[in-house]
Order: sequence, then structure tokens, then C-alpha cells
Amino acid sequence: MTAASLAFVLNDFMMKLVFTELSVVQSVFLRGLFVCPMLILICLQRHQLFAAVPLSDRGIIACRTALEISITFLFLLALSQLSLAHVTAVLQTVPLILTAFAAIILREKVGWRRWMAVVTGFIGVMLIIKPGLDGFSVFSLSVLMAAILIAARDILTRQLSVQTPSFLVALVTALAVTVAGGMATVATGWQAPSLSSWFLMGGAALAIPAAYVLSIATMRVGDVSFVTPFRYTAVVFATILSCLLTGHLPDGLSFLGTILVIVAGIYCLHREHLLGTE
Repeated sequence: MTAASLAFVLNDFMMKLVFTELSVVQSVFLRGLFVCPMLILICLQRHQLFAAVPLSDRGIIACRTALEISITFLFLLALSQLSLAHVTAVLQTVPLILTAFAAIILREKVGWRRWMAVVTGFIGVMLIIKPGLDGFSVFSLSVLMAAILIAARDILTRQLSVQTPSFLVALVTALAVTVAGGMATVATGWQAPSLSSWFLMGGAALAIPAAYVLSIATMRVGDVSFVTPFRYTAVVFATILSCLLTGHLPDGLSFLGTILVIVAGIYCLHREHLLGTE
């Protein structure tokens, strides 16, 4: 799980470097040209490329894909304008948003302790994005909206039947995101990438499948309550890489907010594990 988190952060780091030369939409399109063939090969190797998808899952996949397109552009737009540490810290709210969605949408029982953890986590988010203060950026709202949509996507993903292959869903999503990036690039214009940008996008394209494979393998063989908190190592990796890129560490309020978000998320996971074993 730690390796998966590092791979996700490396993808974001390399894409942020690409954004110094290329637009977000063109970068998404070109990265997709690397990612899609790799996912096709993985699906072929696993005999999933032409797998029959249950009719009940097709609408879910369509909605999930639409959400994924929005998530990609909201997140990368924020990443192009904010520090890697900042956007990674805000994304750690996803488990807290999932807890709230589980109570509100799925009508799952969520006790006062987890609700307090959710509130604490969102106080942490406010410290990170600093609404009304000098450090506030509207792009912070973009990454927060991406986190909300990720939680909604994960709720939808839970509704998929076991007959639908995971990598086929990933391929459909990657194809849709790539096409959307290509269409947007037609409207925004084309910039010839340098050799370094090609290498960076190729590296990012390798990091994404590696992250998914490592994450899926971990969740299949590891105890979920033990391995899931290791997702938060992404904040450490992002802070280090962000410091290397900019020479600056996050300010005190951002550090405090990040700690609150992480502690609240781990506590929610802990409570879910305790309730699951009762």
C-alpha cells in the first residue's frame, strides 16, 4: 500500500512538471495514449477485454466514467495551480466523505464518534485551504470537489457485481478520459511537447497502472483495517517532492490541518473495523 501511494504521488509529481509546458487537457490526452495500450494488454493477459458485462452494471459504469472525467480535470486543474502537498492533503478527506455518504445515501448506521471524526477532518480541511485568508485559492475548491466526486465514484463502484472485471472498467474509464482530453485539446490548441515532457508522461503512465496493481493486490491479501491507513503515506511523499520542487514546506496551519484530516480518517477506519468485528 505504501508503494501504491508512492506510485500515485509520482504520477502527480511528473504531471505537475509537464504542466509547466503543456495545458492540462493536452497532458491528459497524451498520457492516455500511453495508459490505454497498457491497460488493453493487461485486459488481454487476464482475458477480460471481451468479458460480458451484466446489463445492470452498464449504467453504473457509464455514470462512474462521467464522474471520473470530471475528477481527472478538476484534480489536475488544481494540481497545475497548487502545490503537490496541498492537493494530496485535501484528497485525504475521501474516507471521511465516504463515511458521511454512507450515512446519508446508503442509510448505514454511523455513530456520534465517527460523525465527530468527520467534523474534525473537515475542520482540518478548512485549515489547509484557508477560506477568507490570504493563502486561499479558488483551486482549493476544485480539489475538494474532486474528493467529493471520488467518494461518489467509490459508492457507485461498490454497486458493481463481481462479474464485471476491474481492469475492464479501468480501461473504459481511461479511454473516455483520453477522448475527453483530445476533444478539449482541439478547442484549446496544440503545443508540441519537448522530449522531457514525453519522458515525464511516459513515466506517469507507468506509475498509474503500477499503483492500481499494487493497491488491488494489497486489498486482496492484506487485512483492510491494517493496510488502509498506509494510504496516508502519500502525504509524506507529496510533501517531500513538493519541497524538492518549490523549496518550501507547507505552513503551520496546513500541517495542523493535514494532521487533523489523517487522524480523523484513521479513527473512522478504526471504528469501522471495531463495528465489523462485533
